[in-house]
Amino acid sequence: MTKVRTCLKLILAVQFATFAAIALNVAIARQIIVFIYTSFLPGFLIVRILRLNLKSKIDTILISAGLSIAFLMFVGLVVNEFFPLIGFSEPLSILPLAITIGSILLILSFVYCKRCNSESLPSLPRVGTVLRCLLMFVVPVLAILGALFTNNFILLLAALAIAILVIGTFFFRKVTPFKLYPFVILIIAVSLIFQRQFISRYLLGSDVFGEFYVFRLTSTGSLWNATISTSARELLDYNGMLSVTILPTIYSSLLNVQGECVFKVVYFLLYSLVPLCLYQTYKREFGKDTAFLSAFYFVLFPRFYGEERRQIIGELFLALMIYLILNASLKSRKKRILLGIFGAALVVSHYSISFIFVFCLLFVWLTNILIKKLTLSKKISPRRSLIDASFVALILVLNLSWYGFVCPSPARALFELASRIATSSTASFLSLEARGGRIGNFINPARAGFIDFSLTNKIDYVVNKIPYLFIIVGCISLIMKFKKRRITQEYVLMSVANISILAMVLVLPFFSTSFLATRFYHVSLLFLAPVCILGGKTFLKYITKPFTKARQHPLYLRTLCLLFIVIFLFKVGFVHEITEDPIPESMSISFTRMKTSDDPEIKASFYDAYVPEQDVYSALWLSDTAGNGSEIYADETASKHVLRAYGMRIIEWEYFLFGNRTIAPEAYVYLRYLNVHGLIREYGTLSNTTELSYRLDWTDKVYSNGDSEVYRSLQNTE
Repeated sequence: MTKVRTCLKLILAVQFATFAAIALNVAIARQIIVFIYTSFLPGFLIVRILRLNLKSKIDTILISAGLSIAFLMFVGLVVNEFFPLIGFSEPLSILPLAITIGSILLILSFVYCKRCNSESLPSLPRVGTVLRCLLMFVVPVLAILGALFTNNFILLLAALAIAILVIGTFFFRKVTPFKLYPFVILIIAVSLIFQRQFISRYLLGSDVFGEFYVFRLTSTGSLWNATISTSARELLDYNGMLSVTILPTIYSSLLNVQGECVFKVVYFLLYSLVPLCLYQTYKREFGKDTAFLSAFYFVLFPRFYGEERRQIIGELFLALMIYLILNASLKSRKKRILLGIFGAALVVSHYSISFIFVFCLLFVWLTNILIKKLTLSKKISPRRSLIDASFVALILVLNLSWYGFVCPSPARALFELASRIATSSTASFLSLEARGGRIGNFINPARAGFIDFSLTNKIDYVVNKIPYLFIIVGCISLIMKFKKRRITQEYVLMSVANISILAMVLVLPFFSTSFLATRFYHVSLLFLAPVCILGGKTFLKYITKPFTKARQHPLYLRTLCLLFIVIFLFKVGFVHEITEDPIPESMSISFTRMKTSDDPEIKASFYDAYVPEQDVYSALWLSDTAGNGSEIYADETASKHVLRAYGMRIIEWEYFLFGNRTIAPEAYVYLRYLNVHGLIREYGTLSNTTELSYRLDWTDKVYSNGDSEVYRSLQNTE
């Protein structure tokens, strides 16, 4: 009992420190303390109250983080809905949130003290372990400094340091023992994230600007409105997700930081837990080395360090549910409680991942029933599957409730997609264009211009396709020998379900264009990354069988490790920058080359994701100057990015700025950096701004900061 009271005193001290930091608004201290308080303490208390008896501290951290994020979203939802009824017009402001969350955690602390009779306090790590960890911190420091100063030499060193760290971890066990694998994964994840995110103080990407818009709608009024009026369907989808409305508002309010900090730092710190969760999940099923390589393969994809924020939270909950389903050490009843919480949190976090999870559950459940019907019961695992009728029904009800009544837009889009696929003609089915540019280029390299590729890009193209072969081989091996490998049947069936989804992306017209193919693949790696490593080992064993009789599993894994390091160096842009390839791969490592490129497509693709400071200033000025009813013309990217996120303006498609578009009288014309410097984006194609110049003759320049301009039309330009 003494240990419990000691732990309780520590928790209460953290509570006191948190409220003191908020009240005194101590810079940096407030952000660090409140982040730990909100992101881990609620879940930690729930873990202890439920007596989960997790075997490792890392498992405790992961489950605590997931429960804490779910706690914040659902408590925020309750506060948002009920506090206005008792007179709080701004329920998501600091005072209501701090009082509510603090009171609940205080109650949970005393329940924990009453319920738990014994508790083991964490032991301090050894000095040698601490020194190794401190040495590894050189890697993220290099990545952060290189990004902040946009110095490609430092960023190249950071990429090389990651490669050396992986080799050192995998090849020299005495230097990096198994117990440091989780820390190495975190170091790599954080380094890759911040080498990208810190090249700008503003947002980077595409969908994130719409997510930031609905966050600001919620944050400005400290109130989430489930129904907003807009013709932009994607904003209706985003607004229904608590992961980008209520959750960032809570963080921004309690941490007292701007939204950019939440979106660029807080979210990605949480996302770094996903590869760690993958490692913890699969080390039991496949071994520590395979699990480590699986986590490394997951993080080396550029989508990892540029993912949408709602997908970051969705993947975290999905990874935790995979962990629970495959973890045999936890009691079934307690796992069901956690699965219910994480399932509900996933539903309100990201619609696409929620729909994918529903498909996987239905696939596993129905396949299990079919196997039993075919009297193959001897091959069924003796333990009861968690994916039974009750759990499937729960997840279906949660999805139908949320997407049927609160946020119906994603469900309508899904039904429209299904209808479009069902009614597609034979011509559409055979057309590569109906599957989108990425899938068409993947299926037909000639369509992608493979012959004209530089040597670097040809090698990149070929090497990056090898893991797809490994996944196919691994899936076949998994199905044929899963009993021999002692891998649970649920995992095998979930892997097959994800292979089926990837097959649909390739086969069905319009499927990959509606749901981004690369996003699908990255989500599927939560299931398929270890299958890829397994397939690689199987493939290497098969091709080397005539030359060796000994089992060379360590050699196979080391060969795969070197292969994935090569893939990583291509993916991160290291090889392209070293060889000065004409088509750079990385926004961060090749920042200067892309920004000043003479190739219009390279320059435009850079400024489609990167927002210069001048564009932000001009968007803020326009937002303050133009009335709410003013007509604003801008190119497609500016309309959906800087004007939406920073100007808080929704530009209808009829006001997208084209060379032949008539500009209405008394309307504003917004030109971003790229437009001022000669290029304009028109529905995915590029044209020269000079085509617009004669129309600007009928306008007055009302704002300019040298790189971004605003004009106002005085009369009809016809």
